[in-house]
Amino acid sequence: MRNRLKHRYFNPRLEQASREEIVAIQFKKLKYQLEYVYQKNRFFQRRLKAAGVEPGKIRSFEEFADRVPLVSKQDLLKDQEAHPPFGERLGVPKEKIGQLHITSGTSGVGQEVYGVTRKDIEAGGLTWMNHWYWIGLKKGDVALSAQPVTNLAAGLSAYQGMIKMGLVPLQTFGVDSETKLRLMKRFPPHLLNLTTAYFFRLTILAKQMGFEPRKDFPNLKGIVIAGEIYPIPWAVELEEFWDTRIHEFYGSTQGGTVFAFTCEYGVVRNGARGAMHLLDPYYYTEVIDPETLKPVGPGEEGEAVLTTFSREASPLVRFRTRDKVRYFPYSHCPCGRPYDIWEAGNVSRYDDMMKIKGTNVWPAMVDGVLFSYPEVDDYAGRVWIDEQGRERVLIRLAFKSPITLSADERQKFLEKLSPELAKQTGVSMELREVNRDELPVYEFKARRWSDERKKGLEKKVW
Repeated sequence: MRNRLKHRYFNPRLEQASREEIVAIQFKKLKYQLEYVYQKNRFFQRRLKAAGVEPGKIRSFEEFADRVPLVSKQDLLKDQEAHPPFGERLGVPKEKIGQLHITSGTSGVGQEVYGVTRKDIEAGGLTWMNHWYWIGLKKGDVALSAQPVTNLAAGLSAYQGMIKMGLVPLQTFGVDSETKLRLMKRFPPHLLNLTTAYFFRLTILAKQMGFEPRKDFPNLKGIVIAGEIYPIPWAVELEEFWDTRIHEFYGSTQGGTVFAFTCEYGVVRNGARGAMHLLDPYYYTEVIDPETLKPVGPGEEGEAVLTTFSREASPLVRFRTRDKVRYFPYSHCPCGRPYDIWEAGNVSRYDDMMKIKGTNVWPAMVDGVLFSYPEVDDYAGRVWIDEQGRERVLIRLAFKSPITLSADERQKFLEKLSPELAKQTGVSMELREVNRDELPVYEFKARRWSDERKKGLEKKVW
């Protein structure tokens, strides 16, 4: 690849510190944040008092987890409804607000509103600078971003980080894909920043239009994706095509910015999933079993829980993200940074789970099967109840263009996939080939599944 592996420390003092030093910094900041919200944030003050928590008496992370209550999305929405528009958790006078963030609402249960101060905005941009620096970007580099610069924290904070770093933002959200590629030829970018789903679509189109990244986009130092689970072969294939390393970040509107991202190794290291390093000096993140609420062990999956440090407006303490992640200790990555890790390419939503025929099915399970085959372009899933009252699942699948398989070979391919999907999910699924233009094109988060069972039940006559 064009970008050779090289350790680039944005903050050498922190990134080469011992784990014990990082943990000490975390606990000091955690104590400060607890005291801050106890004194200045009525929402958290009431919650802490109701739980009998006095910040000064929290002496360890274990006591913090045992005594400080978790906060859910529903808790935040109730606060907003009772005290519109920001809720009491805003915690600062409204004249201090410098930006408004609203969640995307992908869980289907409402949108949270966050007011942030100018200090918070600056801090959000700073966290991105860590990522840009690790990739190898420098002042004057062109950064093409297809992230939406709306009221979502991702696009706003990424743009702030580009400005602080001295990069040259090339904002293309809302520009059609063919124009994006032509702009890239005209202004060769050093970075692409986009969602996983849209990166896939842009790759297919680049191939169809005959672009050769090494020749047409000679400056690329890295590609940054987020928002979807993906298989390792998919990432390897795309790294080979673009001739550069793929990176991944994790961020949220709740956190106000990005706070986990891959190091120099990217999303694939030695044929296995790479590591997203958590910015431990800036946040405290737990990974808990969603049933027992106890911390998971190394290599285990659980729900990410977020506590912000030193955030003036709309702070969060033990917020349940409903994101499913796989946790590893800092030593899992050979880069040596003392920050704990989430596995790259494996972040999904507990809210995405569908119960089909009594079985728990996550879209990520289906993604893992279908996208492990390079012949597959994309798919859309549908769950419904037929006239006989049976639950049915249909997957409409498009092959990559140009199609190299004959009609018989494609049919045999679909027949082979069916038992694989049943084995992985425990549910039988029908597969049908369609043209690519019959499927949606995703420029933000991909939502490939539609559940029409409620509609079917409403039509049912008993």
